[in-house]
Amino acid sequence: MEIRRFRREDSDEVAEHINRSDSGWPGSGFIHGVPLTGEYVQEWLESTDWEIYLAWEKGQVAGYSTLTCIDSKKKPAYIPLLNVDPEFHGRGIGRQLLYKCVQRAIEDRYNRLDLHTWPANLKAIPLYKKMGFFWNPETSVHMVNYLPLILQNPLVREFIDSREWYGFLQRPLNLSEDEETWQGLEVFNYRWTWEDDHLLVRVDRKGEQIVNISSPSFALGLHLERQKSPLNVENHLSWEVK
Repeated sequence: MEIRRFRREDSDEVAEHINRSDSGWPGSGFIHGVPLTGEYVQEWLESTDWEIYLAWEKGQVAGYSTLTCIDSKKKPAYIPLLNVDPEFHGRGIGRQLLYKCVQRAIEDRYNRLDLHTWPANLKAIPLYKKMGFFWNPETSVHMVNYLPLILQNPLVREFIDSREWYGFLQRPLNLSEDEETWQGLEVFNYRWTWEDDHLLVRVDRKGEQIVNISSPSFALGLHLERQKSPLNVENHLSWEVK
């Protein structure tokens, strides 16, 4: 299998792929009963600011993913579409396309990578979680990934070094919202384990920043006197380093 960027001459093959895959989309499908043409696909994709990655196998498009930036100030990236032809399900194509998008967001130093899916997407949600996405509570279903932010941190980079972040990331892959707390803060927990070594990074899901990093050799954590601070009431913040 080969993954590469979309080119204009791929338009007909992408149109055929989308038409073949329509049964895999919920409700009335993606094309709503009207098959796409190569000309339409070319105009559509060239009118976006998406980066488009195609997975090729056996001379045809087996899947595709798209990536874009949604807010240049906060620098989150977004995956508008990710699809694999039902004929090629179970071969790891969706995982490799998703990995490509996450890696690109890391390399471009975004703070976050987002996507949306639906609760009944039972195959995809565990894959998203394994790739570092969390189901944002009280949404249907907004998934957020803070690996691009975390892997910019020098302590994390030094710890991970040449290790592969994906293979050692430990996550519960349940089909539910991700709700965890630490020191009264609502957090997303990223854990890596390598034999007797480990690293835990917590991200405050409201403040969207790292609030705790810990390993067998050090711990760095944020402490707030009050988690909710009324207007004009003094609140104390401190960092503890061990």
